[in-house]
Amino acid sequence: MLKINGTARLSFTFPADRKTTFIYFSDMHRLVSHLRYIDLVTEYPGQQYRLYYESSELNAYSIHVLCDVGIDISDKYNSIRVYPVQRPEPTENRATMQSTYGLGFYSSEAHFFDVGGDQTRIEYKLSLHADLPRPSSMRLMPHRVVDKIAQGITNKRIREIAEGFITDSIAAIPVWRSQEFQVG
Repeated sequence: MLKINGTARLSFTFPADRKTTFIYFSDMHRLVSHLRYIDLVTEYPGQQYRLYYESSELNAYSIHVLCDVGIDISDKYNSIRVYPVQRPEPTENRATMQSTYGLGFYSSEAHFFDVGGDQTRIEYKLSLHADLPRPSSMRLMPHRVVDKIAQGITNKRIREIAEGFITDSIAAIPVWRSQEFQVG
């Protein structure tokens, strides 16, 4: 098995008041659009979604992970939580010579805190976990070596996703505000 197991925790200041920030991040499509390597591929009833993580590693391997999630938006607790759910559609884990494909688990939490004016502090955590079949070309490598390589790459990617989320969401807020102003 190839273990994908990464978590990142970050805190950042977002350039909007808490109410505006909460509205901005309450849209699942917008939220996922700021997650590098992750796409929203299917929307199901009841605020459930299928996410797709894809990454090319070491210029040799492709990692493909499907994650079924739900979203809990709590204005009362100033939080947005994306959590794993089980869907009835089967997903077969499989591997080829240079790639692996299967079902995994994605989660994230964002907690919003007023810091005054047009500023909101966000405590953000995201996690991605999957046990995938090893690509055929890795089968002769010792498990410890594969696990160490996979863990190093996963930690780097998860950190990259989290930092990109912050950068991209802050960069996109002026455009969103101008569109909201024109509409409403």
